[in-house]
Parts: sequence; structure tokens; C-alpha cells
Amino acid sequence: MDAVITTLPLGVLKQGTVEFHPPLPAQKRQSIDRMGYGVLDKLYLEFDQVFWDTEETWIGLVETGLPRGQFNIWLNVFKFTGAPILMGLNAAASAKTLADMDDDAVVARAMSLLNRAYPQA
Repeated sequence: MDAVITTLPLGVLKQGTVEFHPPLPAQKRQSIDRMGYGVLDKLYLEFDQVFWDTEETWIGLVETGLPRGQFNIWLNVFKFTGAPILMGLNAAASAKTLADMDDDAVVARAMSLLNRAYPQA
């Protein structure tokens, strides 16, 4: 075999629990060691009806009044499925902060923002 494509998670590659024969070249091992990854959490909210622009794929809410990175980006799932669903993204420190909150508080925070951006939410 001349080549293999692997889709192992970066964390698995970093642990070194998977052996390659022949071993990966030094340059590839060094690249794996240098790579980092972070937290990206998603919150799916399903509504009775759509109140946002159904043609937009991504909805960006810049001035949220929330900590940096919380619920700034939303995916319009309706565009792909026909279901009235928005998916909010939270990354890095903002995701870690939300992880310490209970689910009801996270949903309340997201809905507070959506209610300001879309009063009919």
C-alpha cells in the first residue's frame, strides 16, 4: 500500500497510543505535537416557528452584551432541514464558562439574546 488516510482525533494522535508501521516521519510527529485544539460547544434550540431570515446560513450577532464569544454565531438549521432550529456556537473560554452553568441557565442566556435580536422570538 502506498498511502493511508486516517481520521483519528488529534487527541488520540497526541497520546501516541496508535502505532504506525513504518513510524510517522519526524516532521509529521512534530506537527502533531505543535497542533492544539479547543472547546467548541453547540446549543440547538427548536422553536414552534421560524422568526429569523430563512435564506441566511449563518447569523452573526456582534453586539450581544454577553461575554466575548458567547452566542455570537448561529447556524440556520431550517435552511437545510426545514425544521425551525437554530444552532448557537460557543468556543474557547466562553464555552468553558457555559459548561459550568446548568442547562436551563444556558438556554435562558441564549433566549435572552435572541429575544433582543428578534423581539418576536
